[in-house]
Amino acid sequence: MGAWGLGLFESDHDYDIISDLDAEAGLHKLAEDAQAKLKAEEEAKGIKHGEDDDENSVEARISYSIYADHCSDFDLVRTYLQSSGELEKMIEKWTAKAQGWRNPLEWHNPGYKLVLIGACAMMYGCTLKDEFIQYLRDTFTEVGLMRDALKQVDTTLNGPHGFKNGVPYKWGSFGVHEKAKNPDDDLLYPPRPGTAFTLINVPSPGPSLFRAPDNSAFIKKIKARMELIKQEKSNNVCGGCGAADGKDGKALLSCAKCKVRQYCSRECQKDHWETHKQLCAKPPGDPSNNERVKSVTMSANSLSP
Repeated sequence: MGAWGLGLFESDHDYDIISDLDAEAGLHKLAEDAQAKLKAEEEAKGIKHGEDDDENSVEARISYSIYADHCSDFDLVRTYLQSSGELEKMIEKWTAKAQGWRNPLEWHNPGYKLVLIGACAMMYGCTLKDEFIQYLRDTFTEVGLMRDALKQVDTTLNGPHGFKNGVPYKWGSFGVHEKAKNPDDDLLYPPRPGTAFTLINVPSPGPSLFRAPDNSAFIKKIKARMELIKQEKSNNVCGGCGAADGKDGKALLSCAKCKVRQYCSRECQKDHWETHKQLCAKPPGDPSNNERVKSVTMSANSLSP
């Protein structure tokens, strides 16, 4: 089937990797044991079972995966990944493989796998080490992610409202049927005349006979902004001058748009805007997300760019 979109979890390529990782993490065995137990309990009560693909079969009712959207017991798998050590072992294994990877024609780039492992762990709200998150920041532009996947990972790792340890994260990826109802606005792969939906022909990530979209210019922009992020000072001090307090010892004022960057005064905020505007983003769900901010204003507790 290939891919139906350009984001994470929008291709058979990604789902094939996830299935392999499920087995590696021991989730297939865990599910089989749970299925056998439930089946025995129900048969003891005289309950008959249909075929494996029947929606009422134990196989259909019990399914464990590192991809939370395909998992029947979120809390069980989340606890298992964190307490069993399997998640940490996979991260260590695939980080080592990614660091030594030299074959661009290998079907499953280990760095790409590592991004999927991290993305799945974030869906469960697992606690990830700072070093691993930083490694993903340093490498995600180099592992063959498609355009929308690059946007997703960039927002998650570098945006002010990205992943936070312990908090389940939603990636906003589409299933094939959802994508059919919500085609790309830019019609990167427009339907042919007389057809309603042909995005299923998007090339999958990884080596392919078909040329995927050129992301090089977009990747350069991401890298440039990441350099600015490194230059940004701690959010606990003024982004302009580094002061720990506002004028006259008052509390620092937050940027009214992103609610994250802080400043001691309007003057410092204006001086810093050329840098900060490349990173500033409103929180998801903000009702004014579509409004254009035109001026610098100051309220009692916030600043607007």
